[in-house]
Amino acid sequence: INVGGKVSRIMLGGDSTVEVWERIERDYSHDAKNWSILLAPHHCSRRSMGRGKLSNGADDFEWSAEAIAGLDHPTGSFPHVVSSSSKFNAATPPNPKARNRYYNILARGGTVTDEVRSRFLVTAGKSGDKAKDIVFKFTSTGAARAIAGSAAAASTTTAPASAGGG
Repeated sequence: INVGGKVSRIMLGGDSTVEVWERIERDYSHDAKNWSILLAPHHCSRRSMGRGKLSNGADDFEWSAEAIAGLDHPTGSFPHVVSSSSKFNAATPPNPKARNRYYNILARGGTVTDEVRSRFLVTAGKSGDKAKDIVFKFTSTGAARAIAGSAAAASTTTAPASAGGG
């Protein structure tokens, strides 16, 4: 999305697996992997970042440095990761260890602070909660979170947004 010359990118992880992110890391340029907003792959599953499973209480999971590197391309002043649920557990997505990996990605090698954690967003809460909108506004300074239903979320920018072109 290009607004006034400032490009913001949205990476939609979908149901991508660890093999997809390893291939993305190997086959695409650094710039092609940049994102301002990342929809965490497979509901924030750790299976997009490594291999293994829980079996009889034993966890034989191994993180893939290559897949994590493929995801580790936040850009802009305040990048965000979005997940579909906040009911984190070890057995099914979303996974708390994967969420913590995203915190580290958002911290860009620095300390994971409350401000960093605030940029990991969820569209739904605990089981039975209604999904909530997460709205971003794209301006000539980049992507920023807007509060759903607010005047900021409803307002238009002075320059039209455009998508595509690289």
